[in-house]
Amino acid sequence: MIGAPSIDWLGVPLKVKDRTIGVVVTQTYSKGVRYGDTERDILTFVSSQMAMAIERKRVEDAWREQSELLQRIVDNIPVMLVFLDEQGRLHWEIASGRDPGYEVADATRDIFAELYPDPRERQRVRDSIGAPMGNGPTSEPQPGGAVLDTIWPTRR
Repeated sequence: MIGAPSIDWLGVPLKVKDRTIGVVVTQTYSKGVRYGDTERDILTFVSSQMAMAIERKRVEDAWREQSELLQRIVDNIPVMLVFLDEQGRLHWEIASGRDPGYEVADATRDIFAELYPDPRERQRVRDSIGAPMGNGPTSEPQPGGAVLDTIWPTRR
């Protein structure tokens, strides 16, 4: 036991839904003070407010941790989004901020020919872009010899 012995005490659970996450306890050291139903009801109300605040903080912390994890994933995965416009020109965005080794001038080159040296595979990929269903996952060589895994979503 820590501290002076109490004359009376009252405790109520900290509950989130049907789960008890703690307890709220009050003590009195005055001989003339006793806790009854009114004090229990007040402490129960205070306990419910405390439990909601604790749960909100837990959810907020979990959301923040999840957001930080997702941001680290986005920051560290080399993602290049390539768009083919209606005129057949390529446009790309580097989602990770990493440079894949291509320059704006490369948009005028036939990048498909470089990425897909086999004419049949190149035509398969071109045919799949904009098709109504499916994705075309591939591994693409980058300048400098690195390999980039790609997926060509088919959206119109």
